[in-house]
Amino acid sequence: MKDNDLWDTEPNSFDCEHLAIRRHPIYKHLCGYVGVPEGHPLYNKGIHANIPVPPEAFEQEVEVSKVNLITLVFGTKDPEEGMLPLDLVLKVHGGITWADKDVPTDDRKEDGLWWFGFDCSHAGDLSPGLMMHQKDVYRTFEFVQAECAALARQLAQWRLPCLDHQT
Repeated sequence: MKDNDLWDTEPNSFDCEHLAIRRHPIYKHLCGYVGVPEGHPLYNKGIHANIPVPPEAFEQEVEVSKVNLITLVFGTKDPEEGMLPLDLVLKVHGGITWADKDVPTDDRKEDGLWWFGFDCSHAGDLSPGLMMHQKDVYRTFEFVQAECAALARQLAQWRLPCLDHQT
């Protein structure tokens, strides 16, 4: 089987308790989503919301393939206030591009989760529905599962810095 046949044999959607994968209905690339319950510090936060981070977050090297490049260039970064946009804090392929109470193209009933998502339709990604750049890389179902797992680990470890200073 050739690589360009993969999207014809992979699932178009996948669900488990706090994870969902969807294939875009037109462009055919995959998107991954991880949900957090109410009470999580990032519940109901938009992708560009400024959130408190520890001072060392401003000193970390940025892996540009894992953040939203537009936010990296134009986003509000405030070291004095200890704030960064959410889509610069959560690291996933192409950056966080979705934050909402539901997963797009979803027929599931509302589950009370707040979903963070990413897509595989960035520069260098092959979207089978476009097929414009043959040298682009198709991001497989396994790749998206691994990115979802990495995002889920980040969300599970998330704590607001102010909570770490309480006694």
